[in-house]
Amino acid sequence: MRRERPIDRLAERGLPWLVPAGPVSDIALACRATLVRNVAGYPFPRKASAAQRRELQLRIGTAVLAQEPFAGGLQFDLAALGVPERDLLVERELLPVVDSEPEGQAALVTADESHCAVLNETDHLRRQAVRPGLELPHLWHDLSRLESALATTLPFAFDKELGYLTARPEDVGTGLRVSVLMHLPGLLLAERMEQVRNGLEALGLTLAGGLGAEAEPEGNLYEVSHRSCLGESEERTLARLGRVAGDLIVKERHARQWLLENHPAMVADFVGRAYGTLSHARLLSAREVRDLLSAVRLGIDLGLISTLAVTLVNELLLFTRLAHLQRESMPVPAGEAWDIVRATMVRQRLRQAARNARDK
Repeated sequence: MRRERPIDRLAERGLPWLVPAGPVSDIALACRATLVRNVAGYPFPRKASAAQRRELQLRIGTAVLAQEPFAGGLQFDLAALGVPERDLLVERELLPVVDSEPEGQAALVTADESHCAVLNETDHLRRQAVRPGLELPHLWHDLSRLESALATTLPFAFDKELGYLTARPEDVGTGLRVSVLMHLPGLLLAERMEQVRNGLEALGLTLAGGLGAEAEPEGNLYEVSHRSCLGESEERTLARLGRVAGDLIVKERHARQWLLENHPAMVADFVGRAYGTLSHARLLSAREVRDLLSAVRLGIDLGLISTLAVTLVNELLLFTRLAHLQRESMPVPAGEAWDIVRATMVRQRLRQAARNARDK
């Protein structure tokens, strides 16, 4: 019998923070804040020697693990993991990328995945906090409390004029990056997304693909974030992003209502076709399944689908990504391989959900 590894504990569950939580979480799915720091007296990781990275890994890791949120969490020495396992951490939003030279790198993850600390990636320390819904003030409270504790033992590199020094120029200043993951199918169907994008750019904000999208947004999932870490306090950054996210929620609700009032048949057809395809398709690409799941989520939110829960949609968004899909026990066929496995898994889970709904 194979001994369970820490990575297995993550792979078998959905994202704990991607759950319905509060009145706006149907649109603002989650919010995230990352804070990058470097220890004074050491070169940035890309310029550091292997010995320096190992020294920093021990020094920073000891300081982080001493803090309460990380008690009972998981520790990953990235150099000891294979590429598929590191890919899995990326898919779970715990690593930004898979590094080809992970020597001296580590990821420290709390039991509920609400906090993560990545050591010796681009910077010495990249801390992340994530919460469901739109809870930006709580995010900064979580990060700043841990920041104060770590600063007592780790001398962070700081310049009086520039602020915190980082490997990437765009992070210099506060070192804070904040984003909100939003589901905006109504604005897209109502053909208002370009107007929204232009408005955000005028405010110094960006609208990019969320939840692992590498280029264009997939599944109508967008990440709204700010551009610069200079010239604005952490509190003002979070307040500004919170106001914009709140405005987007209102716009998305209005777009959905407008669609229901003016194009009810189109909306019902959009949702029904997506559900039918997911229920019967034999081949599903990663991009296709995310777009179809978006339509099904919209149907659930609008009350057009009553046999499925949003939690199942969230799980399928994660488990149909390649690193998670590769852990499926079913045999891998030739040819279209993973598109077949992906479609099979989705069909099975939707059928089980339908049976459960009938048995209630």
